[in-house]
Amino acid sequence: MTLSGLKRPRRTARQSTFPPALWSGATEPPLQSEELSASPFEGYTWHDWRFLAINLRYDFTKYGYPAAHHVLDPEDWAVIVRASNVEEGLWRIATGIRPDIPVQEIEKHIPAKLERLLPGPWPLEYELVAVSPYWAHERVAKTYRSGRVIPCGDAVHINNPLTALGLTTGLVDVAVLSRLLPQAFTLEHASSWPRLLDKYSTLRRNDFVNRVQKICLEGKLRLHSTDAKFVAVREDFFNMLNKNPGFGNFVAGTMMERLPDDLDPSFLTRSTTTIANVFKTLGIIGRIIYWKIRASLL
Repeated sequence: MTLSGLKRPRRTARQSTFPPALWSGATEPPLQSEELSASPFEGYTWHDWRFLAINLRYDFTKYGYPAAHHVLDPEDWAVIVRASNVEEGLWRIATGIRPDIPVQEIEKHIPAKLERLLPGPWPLEYELVAVSPYWAHERVAKTYRSGRVIPCGDAVHINNPLTALGLTTGLVDVAVLSRLLPQAFTLEHASSWPRLLDKYSTLRRNDFVNRVQKICLEGKLRLHSTDAKFVAVREDFFNMLNKNPGFGNFVAGTMMERLPDDLDPSFLTRSTTTIANVFKTLGIIGRIIYWKIRASLL
């Protein structure tokens, strides 16, 4: 576990209520802290597939693969990404294998899996670097704060890797903390720092539960689900994507939201933001209707 400590400034008569220390940390769950040991890691583990992280050297660029490539298939689904900008030809494949295959037998199934996934003529010439089987999770801590301990990243949330939102979401946690923590050491908030930390916990947990987890779930099922309802949604999505050149950028834009400058806004600011979000949502709905109609006519 890596911890970074923020010590309080030197006390003065006007600064007698600052917290003695604030600790922030990011590590694999659960965070090893007595103050957080009672906080449940809520969610579930995927048991439909045992995930595989396969590192290998292969010339995917020769076959036109971009830095990230998705394979949709009920059995051989995968996300293939460039694993290094320094080491040429090193790639990682995130895929899955049936959970009834014993761990000790997984290695002998890898060649057949790669034969089906990799482009190019047979026999394929690749160098297998590493294979790591693991269970994927969708879990989040019940609280992002306990006393003076402020966890972030994998210490408070984990998700399947197929949408690449694990590290990304952790970086947003840190961005929020970087704005919030300095406020805890101002005279204005000398006695209200617990409320600021609760604000961090509420903001970041709500974002993960209401947005990130939803994207991660849909991203996984989009690759392999055979459920009729989800297949219909997937086909509708790709129909709009293939027939509307600007739809991809539109979808990417809906996934991004600017961090507020003030994490402890006034009632007027909150009301204004709420109204703006309502109009933003209506605009998104209107655009989706437009894309659907346009795709159906092409």
